[in-house]
Amino acid sequence: MIRILKSVAIIMVMGGLLAACSSSPSNRYYRLQADAPDDRVLGAATSVGLMPVTVPSWMDSRQITWNDGAYQINKMEYERWGGELQGLVTETLRENLLRLSRRKDVSVGPWFADSSPGFVVVVRVQNLIVEDSRMALEAAWQIRNANKKIIASNPDYLSDMTLRDLKSTELATPSGEAVAQGFSLLLAELSEEIAVQLNALPGK
Repeated sequence: MIRILKSVAIIMVMGGLLAACSSSPSNRYYRLQADAPDDRVLGAATSVGLMPVTVPSWMDSRQITWNDGAYQINKMEYERWGGELQGLVTETLRENLLRLSRRKDVSVGPWFADSSPGFVVVVRVQNLIVEDSRMALEAAWQIRNANKKIIASNPDYLSDMTLRDLKSTELATPSGEAVAQGFSLLLAELSEEIAVQLNALPGK
C-alpha cells in the first residue's frame, strides 16, 4: 500500500512539473531592420567597406540586453535576438549605408589585400541604454582610407529617442519589439551621420 501511495505521489509531482513546463512562456525572436530612407543616387566610384561592428561583451547575448544608464544590466528572459547580435548590427548598418550613400555596394570585411575597398567604416557600439521612456545609443566610428589613415571620426557619438513613440511601451519594462524597433531607428540615425561624411569624400 505504501509503495502504491509513493508511486501515485511521484506521478502527481511529475504531472505537475510537466504542466508547469507546458505553461511556460515561449521564446520570441526579433531582428533589426534597416530604417534609413533609400536616397541612393549612384555616381561615386570609390568602393566602401564596413568592418564587422564590435559590441560590448555584456550585450553580445541572444537575450535582448540593455543598460539602465548607470551600472545595472537588464536581460529579457524570453525576448531574444534572431541571430548573433554583432551580425545583426553589422548587416543593418551595411544596408543603411548602402541606401544613404552614392555607392553601388557596401561590402563587409575583412578583405584580401587586392580587394580592399577605397574607404573603410569602423563602428564600435559602446552602450545601449533604456531608462524610463528614453532609449539611447552610444558608439564610436571612423572612416579610413586605403592607407588606413583616419579621415573622419566621432569617438563620442550619442543619439537618443523617446520610447513613447514605439509600440508596447506603456509597460514599466519595454517589450522586445519596442527595443528592437528603437535600436533599429538609432542605428539609422548613426548611419546618417556616417553617410554624410562618406558622401563628402571624393568619389574617384
